[in-house]
Amino acid sequence: AMVHLDYVKSMLGAAGAQVQVTGLLDSPLWLDLPAYPGGGFWGFGNETQQAHALFKPTHLGDECAAANKGAEWKCIFGQYRMPHVKTPYLLVASEYDSFQLSTAVGWHTPKTAGEKAYAANFAKQTAALSESLRANWKSTDGPNAVYSWACYCHAQTMTNQGFDTRTCGGATVRQALGRLLSVRGSPAVGGLRWVDYCTGFS
Repeated sequence: AMVHLDYVKSMLGAAGAQVQVTGLLDSPLWLDLPAYPGGGFWGFGNETQQAHALFKPTHLGDECAAANKGAEWKCIFGQYRMPHVKTPYLLVASEYDSFQLSTAVGWHTPKTAGEKAYAANFAKQTAALSESLRANWKSTDGPNAVYSWACYCHAQTMTNQGFDTRTCGGATVRQALGRLLSVRGSPAVGGLRWVDYCTGFS
């Protein structure tokens, strides 16, 4: 969804001119961090480079491709692509993303002191990047919004708990998305950020 979002209108042909597009991007914010030492994983950056070489995706975004000339794989990687997405969206990013963290430390839940410290750093960087995406939004097509909870989970918006029950900053994902859609025509609107700042991994 992240890679294709800016192309949806053109994919619809003439009908695209009559369509207002807003993305719900759940868990695309992969971070290019070294995997945990001794965990056996070679890193999401390396994995994405191999995927880019194999599948040769074309929806890289002109701005992103120009900024990463010679390393175009970054344009299908969340940390590098999200700052270039222009279509309004609600980003959902778990600060303790269970898929990324469990993979990075060796395919299990972080449990040692070192693994938990790695998870805490991951969470800090996820929160900071989420804040940056909201603060630096420049598209005139409408606002974006960020929703970054301090939960150990991944891709939960297709579940009742993830969409309607769990909260961040006092709002569920449904409520955050509703708020974004209600101000869709006002690019300069403030707020639209729900970011947790809990500490520690339990």
